[in-house]
Amino acid sequence: MSPAHRLESSIEGDRFAKQRAEIVDAAVSIVTDAGPQALTTRRLADAAGVTTMTIYSRFGGMESVSSAVFDVGFAQLAERLRAVEATGAAARDVLESCRAYRRFGVENPGLYSIMFERAIVLDPESTSSAAAESFDELVQRISRLVGADGGTPTVHAHAYGLWALCHGLVNLETTGMGASKQVADTNTMFDTAVSTFIDGLVVFFDVDGAR
Repeated sequence: MSPAHRLESSIEGDRFAKQRAEIVDAAVSIVTDAGPQALTTRRLADAAGVTTMTIYSRFGGMESVSSAVFDVGFAQLAERLRAVEATGAAARDVLESCRAYRRFGVENPGLYSIMFERAIVLDPESTSSAAAESFDELVQRISRLVGADGGTPTVHAHAYGLWALCHGLVNLETTGMGASKQVADTNTMFDTAVSTFIDGLVVFFDVDGAR
């Protein structure tokens, strides 16, 4: 390939990548502002300033666009969890991570829906690898709490259980069922449920939860 052809190929590659990124950004904005059901090919093309044919040429179809949004959502969630500062009080740190998880879900119901509720059919080839980084953050927090290796099946099982609890609470809240007549404050509802789970871990592993 001649230098001129290599330059042309490089420019085209950069243009392709830039256009893909712009389309994904537009898709994330649509989902955030109007929900997953609003993410149609026509609306996305208008928002990204491209033709519908461009979307198909860059992604092959809307399933791949949705998968890209799925990945963005988990990347943002992982970033939120990493931003939670460790204080040295392990039980408190786990609770703060769970609170950060809740804030992300409540503040981004559209993204959360694509990430966890499959509001749009995703590319069958997509895997849970996008979620692994977020899950690992929780595993590490629990590992510090119980003083165990994060790679042990027991720690992973408890981390999975805590994630399931957080997801259930967030899902109830985002669908309008996150409070009760007895406890109208969703913050209290969430903290009580998660703190009870954490207290159970402290007892189960026989550790000092404040260390």
